Amino acid sequence: MRISFYDNIVPECNLDTLFISVLLGCATKQLNHQKGCDKVASTMKEKYNDRLCVGIMDNDKRKPNYLAEFNKQDQTIKDFAELYRHKDKNRLHYIIIVSTLNKGIEKFILDLCNDSKINPQTYNLPNDLEGWTALKNAERFHIRKKDIVNLFTEITNSNASAITTMQQWFAELEGAKF
Repeated sequence: MRISFYDNIVPECNLDTLFISVLLGCATKQLNHQKGCDKVASTMKEKYNDRLCVGIMDNDKRKPNYLAEFNKQDQTIKDFAELYRHKDKNRLHYIIIVSTLNKGIEKFILDLCNDSKINPQTYNLPNDLEGWTALKNAERFHIRKKDIVNLFTEITNSNASAITTMQQWFAELEGAKF
């Protein structure tokens, strides 16, 4: 069985996984969802040691030690995301840190909504950080998943600069052109 590019993407939480699946047009099952930054880092090192891997992490206060092995690239999306590449050029490992303001995916989503001029309340979703943080609760997340997918689809279709840049990153990473 041929491994697809999506199998090499390792997001850290349900919201990250759902956002990336909508952004790339793939099923969430195709991504290698892990719980937490440390688990993403250990999965990258252990399972993808000899092949391309893209980790997706929130900008948490506590960073995994593995991030010290990476250099921040010039390709950043101000206040939205930063791209890191492993210092060993023979190791095709990349990490995308979402929400560069020491907030998680929740802040990232709200910033994308603002940038795209989309009101999340249109989809019966919160328009504040506290509301999105509460959505990370597994039960609430699954109850609202369809609404979240609809919001992410509109964000993705908005052609906001942050979205088009992230799509470009993934297209280039798929070809390992960095």
